[in-house]
Amino acid sequence: MVASYAGHIDCVKELVLQGADINLQRESGTTALFFAAQQGHNDVVRFLFEFGASTEFRTKDGGTALLAASQYGHMQVVDTLLKHGANIHDQLYDGATALFLAAQGGYLDVTRLLLSSGAKVNQPRQVMSCRGSGQGGPALLQPHFLRHQSALGGFKSFGFCDTS
Repeated sequence: MVASYAGHIDCVKELVLQGADINLQRESGTTALFFAAQQGHNDVVRFLFEFGASTEFRTKDGGTALLAASQYGHMQVVDTLLKHGANIHDQLYDGATALFLAAQGGYLDVTRLLLSSGAKVNQPRQVMSCRGSGQGGPALLQPHFLRHQSALGGFKSFGFCDTS
């Protein structure tokens, strides 16, 4: 997992060829795929898929490789994950979706990719433990997102909002 996190593709290859369990989960629920996706190492992500990596594993907070890649704006990784069956509707246990996380970070390219792949723009973020904290509502209405005005044009191009 450390090699995946650091993007050391040659080490990842050697470990896998020596029988390392690609889908082994740490106590936190993270896997080699999660770490590679989180850090944007698309070459490692593609290699792990060649040997049977699964997109189904979740961390203790509900995180998946797709959610992590979206949160950090790794567009190529998001694309690879979607092509290998990652669920675009996955949510953290607090309700945050890949679209919410990409929009929150202002990652317009990832936001557009997720929208064109079927992400639901009006899916509310349901926060169980922070009722009334202002964290609910669709990704577009989040204060973090509104600070990234360039991303609003991405939503307009999909016909979801009027940014004027």
